[in-house]
Amino acid sequence: MAEAVTAGKLQRGWLLLSPLLQAALAQTNELTREQQYHVTAQAAELAIALKKPGVALDCARQAESLTMRKGWPTHLQALALRDLGHLDEAVTLWERVLAGESYVQAAYQGLGSLLLRQERYLRARQVLEDGVRLWPRSAYLWLSYGLVQARLDDLEGADAALRTAMRLGPEGWEAPLLNLAWVLRRRGGFAEALQLHRQAVEMAPESAEAHWNLATSLLSHGQYREGFAAFEWRFQRGRALLQQRDIPLWDGQAELSGKRILVVREQGVGDALQMLRFAAALAARGAEVIWEAHAGLESLCASVTGVHAVVGPDMALPEVDYQVPAMSLPCCLRVTDAADIPPAPYLTAPAGDPVPLTASAGRQKIGLVWRGNPSHEGDAARSIALPRLGEMLHRSSGMVDWVCLQRPDNREPLPPDLASCFCDDLGPWLSDFSRTARALMALDLVISVDTAVLHLAGALGRPVWGLLPLASDWRWLIGRDDSPWYSTLRLFRQTKPAPAGDPWGPVLQQVMTALEQYTPVR
Repeated sequence: MAEAVTAGKLQRGWLLLSPLLQAALAQTNELTREQQYHVTAQAAELAIALKKPGVALDCARQAESLTMRKGWPTHLQALALRDLGHLDEAVTLWERVLAGESYVQAAYQGLGSLLLRQERYLRARQVLEDGVRLWPRSAYLWLSYGLVQARLDDLEGADAALRTAMRLGPEGWEAPLLNLAWVLRRRGGFAEALQLHRQAVEMAPESAEAHWNLATSLLSHGQYREGFAAFEWRFQRGRALLQQRDIPLWDGQAELSGKRILVVREQGVGDALQMLRFAAALAARGAEVIWEAHAGLESLCASVTGVHAVVGPDMALPEVDYQVPAMSLPCCLRVTDAADIPPAPYLTAPAGDPVPLTASAGRQKIGLVWRGNPSHEGDAARSIALPRLGEMLHRSSGMVDWVCLQRPDNREPLPPDLASCFCDDLGPWLSDFSRTARALMALDLVISVDTAVLHLAGALGRPVWGLLPLASDWRWLIGRDDSPWYSTLRLFRQTKPAPAGDPWGPVLQQVMTALEQYTPVR
């Protein structure tokens, strides 16, 4: 509502300013040069707020031509260029402002935030350090400064900066709380992070971002009833988007007997694999379940009890009575604690060509995945550089046959000394998840970072070890070495924040010790 009111005021302001703007752009004698400057500069500000960057750029350029003090109109041009997607040009203009007229506080904020977005963290820190030194009462500069400190892994500095932003910020401003909670989670402060998430929702009850962050924090603590309900706010964030279809949404209340329900694809492959367990619960209510599958998952989805038919990405939808997003199933089916989670295994590897594994005499075959999808927001924290696994591979290569499960399109070239540790490289053969499932069934153990293979092995009921960062995804809970989602999963976790030396070292030492004691269960 507040946004609608603000937008209405901006529109009215634009309508009132338009006649003066026309006179200013025409440079008529009705307005003095100074008046023309103020009108065009104000018009540029309004156009930026109204998301009219092209108009804003023209107005800001006109304003710049009408004044000797170029800082503010140049800053407005940079904002417009940023919104038009001309990021490098925007950076150049903001650098010009800071070099010539450092009094423009907003230029520090604009440039620092854009450099942060471009992952130019060192320069962003320099800009924002200058900003908070010049304007130590600016909560917004302190917020951006805290964010760049966090990106540079200075979590203590980020903590201090964000707490300063909280102290200085306006009432009802939840952004510092949410970002401080993110930093606290990276430091292992999960309980305080949950408190901050609750505080953010109380402070800004209409903020989808606050509700979604609270949801993931609650789910990490195993508070499923409240957590899955809050997780439904993901659609208000503008990131979890569903294709618009004229199909009623099922919220768990309507009768399903004799009805057809479409489970809608959303988020990643791992999420889909985790949610497939709920197909049987829908079928038990009398529904005919149509599962919308990710590319490469069609055959696996068809093997699940309760799935009547599978729709791939390029297939036409049949007529259905309801639709439900896959990640909404725990909420709709009233999952309130671990006892409500349908157990694994619930997937079956489809029949197909044999897995090309080298025969070995009595040695364990262990598959390894060390990288997730690089486009995933948190991939840098969850993936491990292959050379860091060198000690584990070399130390155990005399005991086990290592099998590479990393696809060639998502890995660096294998160095000769590490390539020799792998008895088999199945990466090029893994053309879809059906083949991957057959490969996992042929192995004694799978070791993986937090990616789809971890879910697939668990859903198949295969022995699997997961390697997790300190602030892991919500589904793996906090501090546990087991999982209510997959009974065959054993978790190995970081216990210190990533900047603290070598966060993966202790994890890999535990894995190597466990390998020496491991007895395969077939």
